[in-house]
Amino acid sequence: MAKYEKWLQDVVDAAHEVLINLGNIDYDEAVYEEALCHELRIRGISYERQRNFEIMYRGYTVGSGRVDFIINPFWATKKHDEHVMEIKAVKKITKSHIRQALVYMISLDMKTGAVISFHHEAGILIESLRMPDVKLSELKVSKPKSSKAKTVDVLRKAVHEVYKYFGSEFMYRETTGVETYKEAVGVELRLNGVNYNRGVYPVLYKYQQVDEFTIPFVFADSSAMALELYRKPDEIEENKDYYKYYAVRFGIKKIYLGLIPEKEDEKLVFLEV
Repeated sequence: MAKYEKWLQDVVDAAHEVLINLGNIDYDEAVYEEALCHELRIRGISYERQRNFEIMYRGYTVGSGRVDFIINPFWATKKHDEHVMEIKAVKKITKSHIRQALVYMISLDMKTGAVISFHHEAGILIESLRMPDVKLSELKVSKPKSSKAKTVDVLRKAVHEVYKYFGSEFMYRETTGVETYKEAVGVELRLNGVNYNRGVYPVLYKYQQVDEFTIPFVFADSSAMALELYRKPDEIEENKDYYKYYAVRFGIKKIYLGLIPEKEDEKLVFLEV
């Protein structure tokens, strides 16, 4: 008896064939993806590779993404029964890997999907997924609340809500990186009645502009907020020093920093500079 739904069981069988033929060596994710393409074609399994789509957050477009595979794409079958499939080459599928696929499913409005990982020791790992029960307000365009004063708690909550939705793996894999995250935080702030502008400050050398310092969220009280990714604890202090220097240079009274970790076992850091 098959362990999974037919579409997924067919893909899992093909994935096992790929791993057997490639042998006991760990390859990059792209190698497994390419080999799986060949095996899916041999088996007559319809798929679409690297489909571009808009990344949605609470009904708003905040970036663009590419999904590894769509199984049974609409143009190849009479049924409208498409499935998201993300490929990994890791020993353990993490919560961030799963969250990434779920964001894709919500953005593409596909009810089912899976994360499949190839590893010569762990074998083929599979996480079968269904679109989570999200609130209707999270799928449709949400309306902003009435304007209210900016508070640290509102800023902190906005950063945490977006991180909870996207996770860390997602941000490091997308070509847009932290920009998608910034757009989503901007949506959270607007929906909570917090207005902001993007600040661009010229860096001058003998009255000539040689660079510019950009900060995504600047508020009416001359405070600001920035978002950065960090890979190791030392980078937290480095970011603090970096933004403290520019805050003084450009007369920014206060800067709040949201620091997004590369690994899911590290903490999201929110602090005041």
